[in-house]
Amino acid sequence: MKTEEIINSWQIAEFAAMLERHPNTVTQWFNELEKRRIHYNLRVNNEKIFTEHDLEIGKRIVALREAKWPLNGIYSYIESNFDTRPFPDDFNDGETGIDVNSAISRMRDEFSNLLKEAQESIRKEIKYEYEQHMKETLSHITAQMQQELRKQLPEPKPSEQIRAERIERTIATTRIRAKLEQEALELWEQKPDSERKIRTGLFSKSEDVVKMQRFINDYINKYLEARIEEHFKG
Repeated sequence: MKTEEIINSWQIAEFAAMLERHPNTVTQWFNELEKRRIHYNLRVNNEKIFTEHDLEIGKRIVALREAKWPLNGIYSYIESNFDTRPFPDDFNDGETGIDVNSAISRMRDEFSNLLKEAQESIRKEIKYEYEQHMKETLSHITAQMQQELRKQLPEPKPSEQIRAERIERTIATTRIRAKLEQEALELWEQKPDSERKIRTGLFSKSEDVVKMQRFINDYINKYLEARIEEHFKG
């Protein structure tokens, strides 16, 4: 063991903080690397320490986890692409051989994690395809409804026809208004003097022009719309 490695080293709490991960998580990563005989952890007084060498490996594990790599794939990647620390000749992790039950349990856990990731990926893909299908179906239905509504609507009139109809309506309205005004004036003249005249002197009276105009306007407003409709229906 190199002296400089021990000097430039960290305990698990500080080392995990540098990786911005929980100490238990980081411990689990490096314990697994050691169990698989991929990378050896240095120890001082039976306590594991971590060096710059370990920090590079830890950073790569963090990056691959953020990229959604499964742990099994990450460990294989570390073994193939990093200059890992060899194990001392007298290293004994307490296992005299392969623990079949432990290996099976680990494989089961890894398979379960892979299955969950695959299920989640499939679920997202199915959801995306369903949403796309619904959007296409809705778009198709909307287009059909718009087409049917267009068939039910009358054909738009040419601008010249619209202009001619507007002029015709204006002329008709003017004539109808004039006729109504004449009718109102005749009705007004049929009223007794007491209703349509006001006293202007001691012995003289004159037409109440304000009252007359109000009577004519009320008459026109009352019958104008009905007369216009009647005119164009006929």
